[in-house]
Amino acid sequence: MKTLYTLFAIASLTLLAPTGHAANLRTDDPTEAARKTAAREKVVTAAKAAKAAKTAKKSTAYRFRKFKATLNHGMLVLLGLEDSKAVTSPAKLNRQLHIHQKHLKTKAKLEAKARRRRTSHLFG
Repeated sequence: MKTLYTLFAIASLTLLAPTGHAANLRTDDPTEAARKTAAREKVVTAAKAAKAAKTAKKSTAYRFRKFKATLNHGMLVLLGLEDSKAVTSPAKLNRQLHIHQKHLKTKAKLEAKARRRRTSHLFG
């Protein structure tokens, strides 16, 4: 069965390939030709999947969902129920500052421990 598939692959490549390329394939052994065919099929499949993903993003349903989400967010901002994405609220800034300070404090503590470990033999 494998040899039949290999022969079929070689025959299809020689019929579909340009003349110079087909001559190169005839000199290859059947397993190498089958490997090359499988590699080409894999590339074609990946290209089709990428194209399908791009097409899905361009679809009307996708654009409508995105537009609807933008309108909903805009309405919530107008009503005061949500903060605008362009402006960072004071509460969020305070949280960010607190997290940053906490991170710096932890980092300084770990560095001090490491420094004590490195230099403890000098004083002990």
